[in-house]
Amino acid sequence: MSELQSMVIKDKVDLDFISWNQKLLEDFIREYKDNVDCVWKWISRNRKLSEDFIKEMKDKVYWPFISYSQKLSEDFIREFKDKVYLKKICIYQKLTEDFIREFQDKVDWDYLSFYHYRKFSKDFIREFQDKVNWECINRNQELSENFIREFQDKVDWKKICRNRELSEDFIREFQDKVDWDYILYHQELSEDFIREFQDRVDWGFISWNQELSEDFIREFKDKVYWQGISENQTLSEDFIREFKDKVDWDYVCEYKKLSEDFREEFKDNL
Repeated sequence: MSELQSMVIKDKVDLDFISWNQKLLEDFIREYKDNVDCVWKWISRNRKLSEDFIKEMKDKVYWPFISYSQKLSEDFIREFKDKVYLKKICIYQKLTEDFIREFQDKVDWDYLSFYHYRKFSKDFIREFQDKVNWECINRNQELSENFIREFQDKVDWKKICRNRELSEDFIREFQDKVDWDYILYHQELSEDFIREFQDRVDWGFISWNQELSEDFIREFKDKVYWQGISENQTLSEDFIREFKDKVDWDYVCEYKKLSEDFREEFKDNL
């Protein structure tokens, strides 16, 4: 008889303490299973248990904790589908698309779609387009322009414009669906494209967030926001001199590297 066994028999071991803090051996739990009824929840959550052991103790383990704390195979989940908590399974267990397909009417599609570590294939999303949570799909999945085009009435265009790098041809094609504020803030646009859509774009966003040449700023001097230009655009001293009555001198002074001669020339502005 081991010292630990002797201590248990003599009621000298705090089984609750052991189950919470120690790496209980499964054979020890097995031997004294009737003494640890009060802590099966903690055992189920805090002990790494083998599937064989869980099967053996299926009427004692706490299945909500088993469902999220233990690493379970799909065969095991399948065998105990009436005991496991499928919502927790959908969150914490790695499930194949084939398994999800098999249990499509039992799984929680919101939870499946939500967690960013689970990437669905395009074919799978297409197959279950009426079950997946599209808000989560927009945020967590890598979607190609062709796929967005196919599901243009299901995707969230604000999230698409914020989280995806879009080509100018694609933006042009869906100019009436895209969110232009998000486009201007999150997409890098060419000057030719901005010129083409000069009456749709927000020039404040353009001035602060897009990289503009001096020639372009000169061309649209009456549309750009000069505070944004003065703060965020790369400007030569000659350009600042040319537009000395338009630039914001507080921003120029704070954000531009100016020569001493230039500072002396415009000391009344700085």
